[in-house]
Amino acid sequence: TKPLNKIEVVSVVRKVMERIRLERSIHDIQKSLNNVFQWEKPQLRTEPVQEGKKIGDLGRFLLSELGIAGENGSKDLLSMLEYLYGQEKAQTFEFGFPALKEIFHHITIRKLGDLALEADIDKEKKASEQRVRRAIYQSLNHLASLGLTDFSNPKFESYAPKFFDFTVVRKRMTEMTKDELASSGHTRINTKKFIQVLYFEAKRLMEIE
Repeated sequence: TKPLNKIEVVSVVRKVMERIRLERSIHDIQKSLNNVFQWEKPQLRTEPVQEGKKIGDLGRFLLSELGIAGENGSKDLLSMLEYLYGQEKAQTFEFGFPALKEIFHHITIRKLGDLALEADIDKEKKASEQRVRRAIYQSLNHLASLGLTDFSNPKFESYAPKFFDFTVVRKRMTEMTKDELASSGHTRINTKKFIQVLYFEAKRLMEIE
């Protein structure tokens, strides 16, 4: 056999040591990146809070897109999103989407507290229903206005047919061209459809992010 060359041995040992140092350096870099960007496993206990906050944030974004972020009923709608998200997490809508009556009842209890008087609960529920209906009507006006200005407006094309029956949108656009005033009481508004679409649209955005 060929005798070992001292220089070759030293060269091989150096290469092995260099490789070990390189692997350690890569490991240290990965560890640092994990600490900075939190690419390690998230803490499970914070997940529900983060998701609950996220559905509210996305709800606010959608209400802004719909032109009603500052309306009185916007807080009621955001409260509904949080309630619905909690319900779906707990029961996966096993018996279908909750009834409007149930949704309004729960957000009212959440606002007034469990010890509130029945009379106060009924009064607040009716007020909440009116605020939500007015907010939805303002959204209809906003989208109809966008459609009149530019029928190919991306917000109009995306949201108008999702949140409203398009016959209602066209009717409101026609009224606007004739400068006709219409109250929310005389316009057919599907409150449940609006709330359903708002919720599922917020959830869709959650999955994209």
